[in-house]
Amino acid sequence: MSSKKPPPSTARRSKPRKTPPVSRAPMPRVAVPDISDGDDDGEPPRLMFKAEVTALVGHSFPTIWKWMRAGNFPLSFDVGSKTAWYEHEIRAWLTSRPRSVFKRNES
Repeated sequence: MSSKKPPPSTARRSKPRKTPPVSRAPMPRVAVPDISDGDDDGEPPRLMFKAEVTALVGHSFPTIWKWMRAGNFPLSFDVGSKTAWYEHEIRAWLTSRPRSVFKRNES
């Protein structure tokens, strides 16, 4: 006795659906914040990614992360799978840092 299966047919039809497909709810509108950097040139603000920010600031990303959580550094956002900041926010943060004050050498 041979228990051979017949060859599969090349044109298979799926079974008809027993229930209609579920309709999805409409997506809510997304609020887009005003991200203008004060320039009226019409170009979108420039993005800075993690490597550029860490090089410019001079600290590691874990340190910058702690500062963001403490509210002492501009918050980042995700662009795809990368972390980014607006350049004008980083530049404003850098200019807001206090300047070094050196003692005068009085001779």
